[in-house]
Amino acid sequence: MNLDNDIEFVVAPDKPDSIPYVRLRDRAGNVREYFADGADAQQIAFGIRQRMERMDCHNRPAHTFAPSAARAIDDAIAQGLIPRELPFVRREAVAAVRQTYADRPSAMNAIASHLREFYHARGGADAAQVDRAIRGAQDAWASNVFPAMKVTWGTYPSNLGHVDSPGCFRCHDDSRKTKDGQHVLSQDCELCHTIQ
Repeated sequence: MNLDNDIEFVVAPDKPDSIPYVRLRDRAGNVREYFADGADAQQIAFGIRQRMERMDCHNRPAHTFAPSAARAIDDAIAQGLIPRELPFVRREAVAAVRQTYADRPSAMNAIASHLREFYHARGGADAAQVDRAIRGAQDAWASNVFPAMKVTWGTYPSNLGHVDSPGCFRCHDDSRKTKDGQHVLSQDCELCHTIQ
C-alpha cells in the first residue's frame, strides 16, 4: 500500500458504497480534494468522515464469503466438489442454495431434497455424482450463510477488486475531480499500491 498519502473520505450515511468526497494529503503536506459528480455540500457535511485504513478496501481479513450463490457454486464446480458432468448441476445447485432457510438442518435437508428430486425425475443420473453434488452444494451454503447471524449471500461484500461490488470504483471511477477540474481520482492502481 502506498503510505505516502494520508486519505480522508466521506461516506453517505444511507449508502455505504457512496463516497462523495475524498481528501488526499501527500508527504509534503499538499492537499487535494476530490468531489464526486453531483456531490453537494450537505452530503459532505452530514456524511461520515473517516481516515482511510487498509480495512476500508481489504475488508475480508479472515473468513471470505462468496458474494453470491452463483459464485459459490462456480467455485465448488471449479474445485471438483460438484461434478460438472451432471447435466444442469450448476443451475440446480444455485437454485437450491439460493433459497432462504431458517437454520442449517433445514438447509441441508432442502438442498438434498431439491437435487435428489431433480435428478430422480430426469432419470439416469449417477447416484454417486448426485451425492457429491449434494455435499458440494451443502458445503457451499454452510460456508457462506449463517441464518442465526442474519448473514447470507452478499451481506458483507468485499471491497477488494470490483467484480461483485463497486470495490475500488467506490472512489476510483474517474468521476471524482478537484473543484477546478484539473485533477481526477483516476483508476490507476498505483495511486494506492506500490507494484513491484
